[in-house]
Amino acid sequence: MLNRLYGNLAPINDSNLCMVFFRRRCKRFISTTNDPSRCFCGRLESEHDNSVEYHPLSSVKPPNRALKSISTKRLFTNPSHDQSEHDFERWNVAKHTTLYPTNAYGIIEFENMLHPAKAHYLRLAYDTNPSQIVHLFTKQWRLQLPNLIVSIHGGIQNFELEPRLRQVLKRGLLKAAKTAGAWIFTSGINTGVVKHVGDALFMRSRIRSNIVVIGIAPWGVIQGREQLKGQNQTVSYHSAAVVTEDNCATLNSSHSCFLLVDNGTVGKYGGEVILRKRFEKYLSQQKISFHGHVGKQNVPVVCLIVEGGTNTIRTV
Repeated sequence: MLNRLYGNLAPINDSNLCMVFFRRRCKRFISTTNDPSRCFCGRLESEHDNSVEYHPLSSVKPPNRALKSISTKRLFTNPSHDQSEHDFERWNVAKHTTLYPTNAYGIIEFENMLHPAKAHYLRLAYDTNPSQIVHLFTKQWRLQLPNLIVSIHGGIQNFELEPRLRQVLKRGLLKAAKTAGAWIFTSGINTGVVKHVGDALFMRSRIRSNIVVIGIAPWGVIQGREQLKGQNQTVSYHSAAVVTEDNCATLNSSHSCFLLVDNGTVGKYGGEVILRKRFEKYLSQQKISFHGHVGKQNVPVVCLIVEGGTNTIRTV
């Protein structure tokens, strides 16, 4: 079990990670309707590689057919830029990004903490096979498969909880934390519901040291992500409960592992939803033995939604 309280995580001595896990990079500049200098991936034209193709809006021929996947449209484009699909070619992650070996994994050391806090992290593509992630967790990060999955969803904007609801949330999380072998999943971002989760667990540092809290966050919205680049490195990181003007946010320090999901975009959410759903489903289908029960059963899953709107429901 990871022990974050005393900060005794060891770097992974395995250079093969960059051959197993990948990142995505936009390979084709397609300008948005509101800002011709910015691609649908969220980057400026100047931030694209010189080798990428530049297709201004006016020169793109209408596609032969509309995208088949509604979820792809929702998750990988900016709704404010939506127009008729016959007006221009719509940016699509599968078509307009290229895979490269991951260039960011190691250990995060959170600064200015009352108790030392460290966490493993890995940048990986949104369509990574869940079995590879399980292998990473069990063989590299030395975790045992969970006996319980607690999946927490909610609003990403900061909000206040009534004292009574705050106590209910705290009691529920601490009860889950005391369950041997429980894994708690969040978005990993230090805003909204995740900040409340982190605050609840932080108050019980002894319990916090023995629980696995996994943050699955979009790489493209992580503030300070450039400093996370590097193979098998230990980096200092400062966490703050704010969202910047470019829609970036910091990681929450009450986590033991971070999967930083890359779909080739910056400043946008969505790719992490796909990977999180697939990973949680894969874990829930693993067979485990429970005390007092004969044979093996699937891992139980508890979903908790705090605040949020219709988009939150879609992520579950």
